[in-house]
Amino acid sequence: EAPAQDQAQTQAEEAQVAFERQRNEMLQLSNTYNLEIPPPTQYLIKLTSFSGSILQLYVSYPPLYPLTEHPIIFVASDSSEFNIPRINTYITDWLLDKELGTDLISQLIADLQSEMKELICLANLPKNIIKKIVGANPIKSNRERIETMRLISARWNTLAAEHLTLPENRPVMKEMRWSINAEGLTILKMQLSGRDRKYFGIEDWEASATDIVNVVNVSRLFHHIENDEGMAGRINRILARRAHIEQLHFNFDMGIAGGDVVMSSMHGAIVDQMTFKGALDLNDNALAILAVLRAVNVRNVHLSVHNPSNFPKLCGGTFFSEAVRLVPNINIGPTEPIPSTDGDKWREVIDWLNGSGMITASIDLKPLSNDTIHAQITMAVREQ
Repeated sequence: EAPAQDQAQTQAEEAQVAFERQRNEMLQLSNTYNLEIPPPTQYLIKLTSFSGSILQLYVSYPPLYPLTEHPIIFVASDSSEFNIPRINTYITDWLLDKELGTDLISQLIADLQSEMKELICLANLPKNIIKKIVGANPIKSNRERIETMRLISARWNTLAAEHLTLPENRPVMKEMRWSINAEGLTILKMQLSGRDRKYFGIEDWEASATDIVNVVNVSRLFHHIENDEGMAGRINRILARRAHIEQLHFNFDMGIAGGDVVMSSMHGAIVDQMTFKGALDLNDNALAILAVLRAVNVRNVHLSVHNPSNFPKLCGGTFFSEAVRLVPNINIGPTEPIPSTDGDKWREVIDWLNGSGMITASIDLKPLSNDTIHAQITMAVREQ
């Protein structure tokens, strides 16, 4: 029995030596090829979530071993970066617990060494090269790929994040409609690409399909605009990443308080076309509209107005001269046909606008029937 016991003891010692050798090889590899990785947004992480890091490589070789699960790493919520050696020790134990065998783990280590050399080169590329690599990926079809690049190193994270926030790379919201219903509740409707719902943080909003491929309508009901203190904050968070809005429609009597809410929530937004419906009947509305125009970057504005007779009174007669300095193109006119007999009122407005000395205005009066016409005024800053 003694020889058998000695043989078993020898095999156990050899196994322990092999185990320690494997551990030392893997730890040496880990310590040699450490990468700085930005902190995660979640603190329970599957390793395969991280492309371009040693964490993924430890579990990304299905041809080498038949693993159907991935180790889960817990990271403290206040961590500024991963503790790579500690995590690699955990992964080492995890691999060895799988009893993959010395040859298989040795092959894995050899492959890791080759892969890590490439990754280290990526992490240390010059800034101008990283910018070219990131910029070569069109945003619309590669946003997720660029987000993944941010995980290679701190330098990649900074440059990829800058690329994503360039004006031309911001996600496009096709349409936003802001209205108030008969009960005084605010309704916000948006039309955008379905894949951008997560980007704006509105996955839980009510959604419906449209006739456009991959485009959805989303909507939400808020309290009255002047009484809902948190409304501006919620809308501002949606637009915090400076979305590009193709069409923005306001359909309510804005007033000073409403204008303050819109101004604070829309500050810095980029808008192609902005429409105000029925909002120039009172001086308070005119002041609110000017505040909104100052807050956003807008190219074209349409003011839907049915009665132009009070235009000279708005903001002491300075409303339009202020507006054309803020917006390149402004159109004014009713959305519905008007009686043909009202054409003279609109011609008088044109004479008054052009007589101000600061505005160039023209009018288009298009007959729709014997009794109705369509009226639209176009104005711009008068070139000195």
